[in-house]
This record gives sequence, structure tokens and C-alpha cells, in this order.
Amino acid sequence: GELVTRPGSARALRAIAARGREGFYGGEFGEGLLAAGPDEFVPADLDEGQARWVDPISVEAFGHRIWSPPPTSQGYLSLL
Repeated sequence: GELVTRPGSARALRAIAARGREGFYGGEFGEGLLAAGPDEFVPADLDEGQARWVDPISVEAFGHRIWSPPPTSQGYLSLL
């Protein structure tokens, strides 16, 4: 195998671990979202976003239980 590093992802995860939601949406990553999609996002979009806990769905396959977020996420497609 080849060693793959993702320094940007590592920075994002450290920011989230240290500052929670604000570490992502309020810092360099939020600014990057706004810059990358000026016609897609406005600052209020980042302020208003809400996460919610949902019950996962699962299937049994190959002797293992595989869990995924339910619709409306697209995670359930990995269970097909």
C-alpha cells in the first residue's frame, strides 16, 4: 500500500475537535466554503445549519452488521 496523507482534512478535524461546530463553519473552512461557492452559500447559511441525531439503519452482510445513516442522506445506498 501507499501512504496517503490529507493535511487539509487533518486540519479540519483538529479544528472541529478543538472548537466544535465553530471550528469548522467559523474558521478558515467556512471562509473557504463561501469563497468556493459564492453563488451557493451566504454567511447566514453557515450560521443556520443544524445537525440532528437520527437512528441508523443496518443490514447483515458477510457475517457483519453494517450501519449507515437513513435517507435523506445517501449513506443507505452503500447498503444495497
